[in-house]
Amino acid sequence: MATARVTAHTTPVALFTSPTVAKAKITSFMVDNQSAALRTIRLTDTFRPDASVGTPFPPVRTIERLQVSVGAGLSLAIPESELRDIEILREGRIVADSIQAACVIVAGYHME
Repeated sequence: MATARVTAHTTPVALFTSPTVAKAKITSFMVDNQSAALRTIRLTDTFRPDASVGTPFPPVRTIERLQVSVGAGLSLAIPESELRDIEILREGRIVADSIQAACVIVAGYHME
């Protein structure tokens, strides 16, 4: 199992990119918010769907897979049993409601 660590940022921050022939399964998700305010964190999946009849070059799609809010000075750890249904098709990214170095996000994942 691999892990990725980022800090809260308002622009998407890449956690990992899965190979074209695989998908990533999230196995752990932890937010440590030591900032002075509540933070909302979103895990998104950015990918380009396969070409189809009538749409040879489909646009890139971004889908929100998870959203959590963590209070000031608190931590949140989501157990694997609650993450089993989250799949990332291409690039897993984190987006927060504020830029904050004191808010750390750690995600565990594996490729299938």
